[in-house]
Amino acid sequence: MVLLVASPVAAFYAHEALAPRSHADVLSICGTLASIAGTLLGFVIAALSILTAVMDRKLVVNLRLTGHFERMLKGLYLAAVLFMVVLSAALVSLFLPEVYARIGGAISAVAQANGLVALAASGRQFYLTVVHLK
Repeated sequence: MVLLVASPVAAFYAHEALAPRSHADVLSICGTLASIAGTLLGFVIAALSILTAVMDRKLVVNLRLTGHFERMLKGLYLAAVLFMVVLSAALVSLFLPEVYARIGGAISAVAQANGLVALAASGRQFYLTVVHLK
């Protein structure tokens, strides 16, 4: 919830941080953000695949009964969606004029930060789940 409130403010400051940079620098930043987001999206999809493979384990069944499993999945899906936003905004920004590329870069940077926070929270839950599998 805090991220929803802080994101517009962070987007404004990210846009201002990109303002003094040249168009080539902004395009380089967008390309880098897209590469990072694509890699992290792959890891999130792999984590979702692993969770699907262990659905019949006793711990996962208990996690489903208590609601923890659904919360972990929602966090992973949120991270995946945010990384898709980063990919989309960054890739589109590569083909836009300078002013719009800065806006796309700011959106990408904020979505990347939010995605990393969502991934860290879900990663912690995922780690605790995998460690306790027997």
